[in-house]
Amino acid sequence: MTVTQFVQKYGQPYGGVLPRSAFTEKIIGEPIELDGSVTPKVAGIAVDNLARYLLTGDGEEAFKFAIRGAALYPRYTDEKKLIGRLDGETVRSAWIACALAMYEIAYRIGPAYNRSKEKFRPTKEDAEKLLKMARLVADTVGDAAATGAEFKGAYTTVVTKGDCDIISHDTLWDVKATKTVPNSAATLQLLVYYLMGLRTGREEFRAVTKLGIVNPRLGKTWTISVSDIPEDVIRDVSSGIGY
Repeated sequence: MTVTQFVQKYGQPYGGVLPRSAFTEKIIGEPIELDGSVTPKVAGIAVDNLARYLLTGDGEEAFKFAIRGAALYPRYTDEKKLIGRLDGETVRSAWIACALAMYEIAYRIGPAYNRSKEKFRPTKEDAEKLLKMARLVADTVGDAAATGAEFKGAYTTVVTKGDCDIISHDTLWDVKATKTVPNSAATLQLLVYYLMGLRTGREEFRAVTKLGIVNPRLGKTWTISVSDIPEDVIRDVSSGIGY
């Protein structure tokens, strides 16, 4: 199963194994309202990938999962051409990011995914807001040691697929663009990413001292020091993953 599926099935007590109250909340901007021209899933992926692009300047790396998904529709897309038109400055970049989000969803769901059910053409106003959110994420994270890191060498018979969003010089960040604050599933997902990342042996994960969730739509971050996570929580979640 994927990390997301594992988190949904993992039995948690009320409030979660890693409650939001254990995190430090910080305001980074004003809340941003969208007019609904794109679905939340498309908006979230677009903001995440645009932020990765702003941090690295590497379009193919930032949108690598969209490229994989586009391979399912070779007759209908030229994703490399779209990526080449990114500039990170104009609303065109937000429109491109939303179009490419459709292919990333297809990559994650599979060829049975029905793209016609998604709203992915943002109005100019929403496109400007998506770009603003991506810039806020990039400014908050500050740097990127890795983006879209996968967990090769760390998958188990329980968790067989998953990838995290952004790793800065000391923090593993998960990007959210929802209208709600992180719940117990979101905080557990972040911990699973960290524990699996350590098992990969990658330097970027070994340098992580904090876990963080950044939500530019709410204008807030939530962070926790790895050293503040109880040992029994780390032990139990690790066992659940299959370590």
